[in-house]
Amino acid sequence: MKREYTTEEGYTLRVFSSGYLDWGLEISIGGEDVYYSPCALSRDSYGSKAPEDMEWEEAEEQGLLEEWTPEDWRERLKQEADDLIESYTDPNAEEATNGYGHLDRHGN
Repeated sequence: MKREYTTEEGYTLRVFSSGYLDWGLEISIGGEDVYYSPCALSRDSYGSKAPEDMEWEEAEEQGLLEEWTPEDWRERLKQEADDLIESYTDPNAEEATNGYGHLDRHGN
Protein backbone atom coordinates (compact mmCIF):
# COMPACT_ATOMS: atom_id res chain seq x y z
CA MET A 1 0.00 0.00 0.00
CA LYS A 2 1.31 3.42 -0.94
CA ARG A 3 1.58 5.76 2.04
CA GLU A 4 3.21 8.90 0.70
CA TYR A 5 2.78 12.51 -0.30
CA THR A 6 4.99 14.91 -2.28
CA THR A 7 4.84 18.61 -1.47
CA GLU A 8 4.92 21.45 -4.00
CA GLU A 9 8.51 22.10 -2.84
CA GLY A 10 9.51 18.57 -3.85
CA TYR A 11 9.72 16.87 -0.44
CA THR A 12 8.40 13.31 -0.43
CA LEU A 13 7.09 11.94 2.84
CA ARG A 14 6.79 8.15 2.89
CA VAL A 15 5.37 6.12 5.77
CA PHE A 16 6.20 2.44 6.09
CA SER A 17 5.66 -0.49 8.41
CA SER A 18 8.97 -1.59 9.83
CA GLY A 19 8.16 -4.25 12.40
CA TYR A 20 8.26 -1.73 15.24
CA LEU A 21 5.12 -0.73 17.10
CA ASP A 22 5.13 2.66 15.39
CA TRP A 23 5.21 3.68 11.73
CA GLY A 24 8.49 4.49 10.04
CA LEU A 25 8.95 7.82 8.25
CA GLU A 26 11.25 8.78 5.40
CA ILE A 27 11.53 12.34 4.12
CA SER A 28 13.45 12.93 0.92
CA ILE A 29 13.99 15.69 -1.60
CA GLY A 30 15.43 15.16 -5.05
CA GLY A 31 15.85 11.46 -4.33
CA GLU A 32 18.08 12.13 -1.31
CA ASP A 33 16.96 11.17 2.19
CA VAL A 34 16.93 14.04 4.67
CA TYR A 35 15.24 12.04 7.43
CA TYR A 36 14.78 8.33 8.05
CA SER A 37 13.47 6.55 11.13
CA PRO A 38 11.83 3.13 11.46
CA CYS A 39 9.66 4.38 14.35
CA ALA A 40 8.65 8.02 13.92
CA LEU A 41 4.84 8.09 13.93
CA SER A 42 2.69 6.56 16.67
CA ARG A 43 0.17 3.90 15.68
CA ASP A 44 -2.10 5.47 18.31
CA SER A 45 -2.36 8.57 16.11
CA TYR A 46 -1.79 7.27 12.60
CA GLY A 47 -3.08 4.44 10.44
CA SER A 48 -6.51 3.53 11.76
CA LYS A 49 -9.94 5.10 12.11
CA ALA A 50 -13.32 4.27 13.55
CA PRO A 51 -16.20 3.45 11.21
CA GLU A 52 -18.22 6.58 10.39
CA ASP A 53 -21.10 5.54 12.67
CA MET A 54 -18.92 4.88 15.76
CA GLU A 55 -16.75 6.76 18.19
CA TRP A 56 -13.03 5.87 18.37
CA GLU A 57 -13.19 4.33 21.87
CA GLU A 58 -16.19 2.16 21.03
CA ALA A 59 -14.61 0.90 17.80
CA GLU A 60 -11.31 0.23 19.58
CA GLU A 61 -12.99 -1.72 22.40
CA GLN A 62 -14.90 -3.83 19.87
CA GLY A 63 -11.88 -4.37 17.61
CA LEU A 64 -13.59 -2.57 14.72
CA LEU A 65 -10.96 0.03 13.83
CA GLU A 66 -10.38 0.25 10.10
CA GLU A 67 -7.03 0.73 8.38
CA TRP A 68 -6.46 3.99 6.57
CA THR A 69 -6.73 3.89 2.80
CA PRO A 70 -3.92 5.31 0.63
CA GLU A 71 -6.08 8.43 0.25
CA ASP A 72 -6.40 8.76 4.05
CA TRP A 73 -2.61 8.61 4.33
CA ARG A 74 -2.13 11.12 1.54
CA GLU A 75 -4.56 13.60 3.10
CA ARG A 76 -3.03 13.31 6.58
CA LEU A 77 0.51 13.68 5.25
CA LYS A 78 -0.60 16.67 3.18
CA GLN A 79 -2.11 18.30 6.30
CA GLU A 80 0.99 17.68 8.40
CA ALA A 81 3.76 17.91 5.79
CA ASP A 82 5.09 21.33 6.81
CA ASP A 83 5.15 20.42 10.51
CA LEU A 84 6.81 17.03 9.89
CA ILE A 85 9.44 18.54 7.59
CA GLU A 86 10.20 21.34 10.05
CA SER A 87 10.31 18.97 13.03
CA TYR A 88 12.36 16.18 11.51
CA THR A 89 14.79 17.81 9.09
CA ASP A 90 17.82 20.01 9.46
CA PRO A 91 18.25 22.29 6.45
CA ASN A 92 22.01 22.39 7.14
CA ALA A 93 22.49 18.61 7.32
CA GLU A 94 24.33 16.95 4.47
CA GLU A 95 22.87 13.50 5.11
CA ALA A 96 19.76 11.94 6.59
CA THR A 97 19.14 12.35 10.30
CA ASN A 98 17.07 10.45 12.82
CA GLY A 99 16.58 13.53 14.98
CA TYR A 100 19.49 12.61 17.28
CA GLY A 101 22.32 12.52 14.79
CA HIS A 102 23.03 11.54 11.25
CA LEU A 103 21.72 8.20 10.07
CA ASP A 104 21.46 6.50 6.74
CA ARG A 105 18.52 4.28 5.82
CA HIS A 106 20.36 1.23 7.15
CA GLY A 107 20.89 2.68 10.64
CA ASN A 108 24.59 3.48 10.15
